[in-house]
This record gives sequence, structure tokens and C-alpha cells, in this order.
Amino acid sequence: MKMKNTIIDQFQKEAKVIFLAEDQLLVKLRANPDEEELEEIIHELRIHMRKLISLLFFYKPLLRRKKRKALLSSLKMLLRNFGSLRTRHMYLKSAEDFSRQLSSVEKKLFTEMNERELDKCRFLKEKNEKMDPIEFRILYEDTLKMLLGYGKRIFKASACELNIQNETFVVDRYQDLMERYFEMETNLDFESVKEVHDLRVLAKNIIYTLKSKVDTLGDLAVKRVEHLKKIQDVAGKIHDADVHHKILSSFETSEEEDNLRIRFQHFIMKEREESTHKLKKVIEG
Repeated sequence: MKMKNTIIDQFQKEAKVIFLAEDQLLVKLRANPDEEELEEIIHELRIHMRKLISLLFFYKPLLRRKKRKALLSSLKMLLRNFGSLRTRHMYLKSAEDFSRQLSSVEKKLFTEMNERELDKCRFLKEKNEKMDPIEFRILYEDTLKMLLGYGKRIFKASACELNIQNETFVVDRYQDLMERYFEMETNLDFESVKEVHDLRVLAKNIIYTLKSKVDTLGDLAVKRVEHLKKIQDVAGKIHDADVHHKILSSFETSEEEDNLRIRFQHFIMKEREESTHKLKKVIEG
């Protein structure tokens, strides 16, 4: 069987599975969930959006550049719609951990500072966020139609002409990505915000597509997923610390509040150091 059948069929099958899960979450979102459930739904929505982005990433060598970029643009716009809410939630969790060491007077002042400054923080007001629900649904449906409607047209003509099995492409692509990943891991500058972020993004992109291809890749892939998941989790904590430090640096505080802000920044950087140590241990094995 030629690749243009097996590759396209597998690609669209994976996309449909992800979109089906996304639809179920959007139904829950429209049911006005409480704050705790809302946070979980948004977390799952972001995961599924990233799964679709990762699918385009994995099949990148075979896809037409313009169509892939158009899809990526739409998916990232949908993803950004929940970005600041997720960032706010993670920041407040860290702030809650820090506040346990404060006196009642300090805690009140700290809470007031956060409520005031977070509302005007530019890092939590990204462009294209908080779309109208109807606008979001229209873009979501258009993206679905575009992704599945392209059919074989999303693939390069030269790729479709090759007589190669989907399994062969998966194995070769997986090997290329793991070589790139281990090169990044070997040369990682742990203090670099960008390099840690890039390693995390690559690990995440590989994980999401790897899980659906374990039958093809075997037990080694399962072990690699476990390793990459640890990298993603620990590097994610480092990334959150960097984002929270950046948010705090934008705060306009009084002299009394400034002491709390600086102490919280030290608390965050200590967490980053601990996570960096964990990341080194995971990489060293």
C-alpha cells in the first residue's frame, strides 16, 4: 500500500480522535463549571490543542509549508485564548505557597498587591486572547474543516508519490527527532530561559505523537516517553518560575509592598534552583 493512503489515513485518524476529545471538553465548558473544574477543563483543552500542533510537527517533512503554517496559526490562536488564565492560575498557586510563611498582616498586603497588579499585568493580556465564545467556536470549526478537509492536499506532491509505508516514516522520523533531542539535552545551558523552554517544547511535541505510535515503535518508545515526560514536567516548573519572576518584575509596588515582592522573587528563584537540580539528575539518569 502506498504512503499516500497509509500516511493520510493515519494522520486524519489521529486528528479526529483529538478533535472528538476536544468537543467533549467544550460541551463541559459551556455548562458553566465551578472554578476548580474550569481550571481542569482549560488544562485539558490546552493539552489537546498542543496534541494537534504536535501532530503537524511530527508530519512536518511531508506537509505543504503554507497549509501547515495556516493550520499552526489557527491552532496557536485558539491555544492563546486560554494562555493568560492558565498563567494566572499557576502564579496564584505559587503565591499561595509563599503566603503560608507570612503573618496575617503581610498576607493581606500581599494579596492586595497581587489582585491589583495582576489585573493590569501586560503578560496576562496577550493579543488575540479571550475571544468571544461564538468567535472561538467559529475559528475552532474552521480549523477542524481545514485540517480534515485538506485530505491529501496538505501533503507535498513529492511525498505522496513515494512508495513508503506509514510505519517506515514513523520510525525514521522518530529517530531523527530523538537525535535532535539528545543533542539539545547534551548541550543544554540550564540557566538559559530559552534553551530550557526549547527542550521542554521539543520533548512535549515528541511525547504527544509518540504515545499514539507505541505499537509501531515498541518498548523502547515507552521508556523514552517516561523519560521525556519527566523532562517536560521538571522543565515546566522551571519555565513557570521564569514567567512568575517576569510578572513580578513588572509590578508597581509601594515601599511596604516592595519588601514582599522581593521576598517572593527569592522564593520563586529558590524553586527554580531546586527544579534545575532535579532536571540535571533526570538528564544524568
